[in-house]
Amino acid sequence: MSLDENALITWELAKSLLNLLDEDQEKVEFLINGASEQAERITGRLLGYRTFDDYLPGNGSNKLFLPLFPVYQITDIRIDPDRVFGDDTIVTDYDLENTTGIIYLFDSVFPDSRKSIKIQYSGGYSKAPSGGESPVPADLQSAILEIVKWNFGRFQGLKFGIKGENADGINISYEITVPLNARQIIEGYRCHRL
Repeated sequence: MSLDENALITWELAKSLLNLLDEDQEKVEFLINGASEQAERITGRLLGYRTFDDYLPGNGSNKLFLPLFPVYQITDIRIDPDRVFGDDTIVTDYDLENTTGIIYLFDSVFPDSRKSIKIQYSGGYSKAPSGGESPVPADLQSAILEIVKWNFGRFQGLKFGIKGENADGINISYEITVPLNARQIIEGYRCHRL
């Protein structure tokens, strides 16, 4: 097992902060990948660094919301309602808000049609940034670490995350989903776009 490109923390970070052994690496990398995917499902957006090469729909306005942000670099944007995407469809006159992933056209609009925009760019949070990429925020790394620790402990039969206790009896229930603290941090990265 190895870490996916879009994993939100490294094995080295998990190993040092959770006092793990080298023999745990394969299991923990599996858990890191799973926790990173889980964070993307909770937020409803892509979080980990990756290169995006796809076709997007237009919306009839001069504003386009990219699905992956923060944006590190745009390599190519082409707009063509006929979906031929020749050299005459390359767009160069735009403004980009890197942190929000919003592209603004200056003198035109994105056509209101399916797959009329071809875009190549890289973005998301990088677990090992180099050359200007956005690092994974510390609170998000902390949430992923908490999920990894919680799942690793569960696989070893440890009881984590007491959800409720009965004072009179010995009725203890445990969380069976993402720890609440981690979930609240991750939910803070939800995409709320209009």
